[in-house]
Formats: sequence, C-alpha cells, structure tokens
Amino acid sequence: MRSRTRRDWLLVAFATATAVWVLPVMASAARGPQERFWIAARFDATQFVTYFEPVHFGTLPTRDNQLVQPRTPDFFGPRPIAAADLERVRPAAGEPFRIGGRYDVLAADGGTVSMVLTSLVKFHTDEGIGNDSYIGALGRVAAPDLAKLRSNYVVIRRPDSPGPARGSRAGLTEGPVPSTAAARLLAIVGGTKVIAAQPFTTAGGDARQFVLATVGTGRECRTRLTWLTGQPDSRVLGSEDLPFCGSTLYAGLRLRAVVDMGYGRTGLVVVLQSAGGKEVKLVEYGDGLKLEEMRVWQTISDRD
Repeated sequence: MRSRTRRDWLLVAFATATAVWVLPVMASAARGPQERFWIAARFDATQFVTYFEPVHFGTLPTRDNQLVQPRTPDFFGPRPIAAADLERVRPAAGEPFRIGGRYDVLAADGGTVSMVLTSLVKFHTDEGIGNDSYIGALGRVAAPDLAKLRSNYVVIRRPDSPGPARGSRAGLTEGPVPSTAAARLLAIVGGTKVIAAQPFTTAGGDARQFVLATVGTGRECRTRLTWLTGQPDSRVLGSEDLPFCGSTLYAGLRLRAVVDMGYGRTGLVVVLQSAGGKEVKLVEYGDGLKLEEMRVWQTISDRD
C-alpha cells in the first residue's frame, strides 16, 4: 500500500472541512429559511386568536367593535379589522394569512392539528409611547381535535413545515407545588420566598424546572429566575437576579405552555405581567441560558 502524499492529506482535510460546514447548512435548509412560529391563545370553545405581524396604524386606538375577551385572560383582546385596512398596514414581507387559510397547531402528543382562519383581527395599542400594534386572525379547530390541545396557549406554524415526531413528551406540569417541595427548592436556589415553581419536560424528555423567587426585602429586593433539573436531585442549570420585585414584569413571569418545535427544540410560551403592562414571548429553551439569551421566535407586548 502506497503512503499518502501531501496531496492526499490536503484532499482529506478539504473533505472534512466541507462536511463540517455543509451538513449544518443542509440541516438548516431542511427546516426552511422562512420557518416561523406564532403564539395563539384560546378565544372561545373552538377558536384561538393569533397575531402574525407587528404593525403601525399611525392613529390612536379606539374602543369600538371590541370582541369578547379571550378565554385566556392574560392574552391581548382582539378587535375586528376589514381586509382593506389590514392590507394597508401589512408589511411587504409579512405573513400572507387570509380567511380560509390553514395552519398547524402543535399538539400535546408531538403531532399537529389543523386550524382554519375564520376572521381578521387586530390589537391596536398606544403606538405613541413606543408600542407596536398587531394584525392577526381567529382560527377554528375541529371539535375532535380539541382534546389534543391541553393548554390555553398553543403554538402554530405553516402547514408545509417539517413536523416533530409524534410521541413527544414535551409539556408543562400544571398545578401547585407542595410546600415541602417549595421549601426544598428555596434551599437550592437561595432567596427569601419561592413565588412560582413550574416543572416541565423538554422535547428530548428531560425533566426541568423553572423557579421564580425573591431575594431580600424592601428596596434591596431582587427577582431571581432559576432553571433546574427535575426532582428529586435538582441541580441548578442557570440563574439570574433582576432588580426589584413586585412591580416588574419579571416578578409576574410564568410559563404558560411547553411545546416540541421539532429537531429536538423545546419552545416555551412565557407571560410577563405587571401593573405597567404585559408581554408574551415564544422562546427556544436551552440548558444554561438566561431567558434573554434564548432565541425569541415571537414577542407580543403592550406596555404603559
């Protein structure tokens, strides 16, 4: 067998470098360069409301023609909008949603169910203080599929997107945390009081917990966000302290849904709420990341 020449080694090095660069690009291309996800909230027995694009109407919001408040109380109440008015503000590269359009809702079993858009809506904010307004739609899910949607919050995507595998274990564990568990968590994360503790499971089946606690009191009080492994041998994966406590958006932070976004990705629908406004985000969870470091797929916000 002849020994490898310098040319042979250069070819091997080139092939290796090409594979390292091309394979991630191919995986990304498989997901699609225009891949998008949107938050949707339960509106009534069979419909969800979603906002596809931030826009500016350039006028002050009015209180006419308000639809009923969604069944999801911490979401943003929609108002009807005429198709012509929507087209006037729709971004040139915006999502081309329309009445009768179909979208996939990510279901609790890791599959999808279909949602058909039934009417056009808007959420008109006070844009003069820096807020965006939003355009979107109500969408109906067939009655037999509603049982697969356990949360008031869901995530939707285009129907031609590559799907996650069925049988996903991603999800949020609802219900109060026993006082003994809260005391054990407080000893791990440190602080003065546990405000919220929410166990969840990632798309890969890993048990995780989000804990929100206060640290200190009075003017020195801080809000601590901590991500941990599951019980009973909980271990801190990441933590951050934020200034102040009860009056901030982060003090009102709660997880509202956990979904499998495909390719091993775990999506968290996060609601941040205070007397000064509220914000709903869809972020892509990652161990060891602070909330602000997680990839944001959508943000809907209304702050005073």
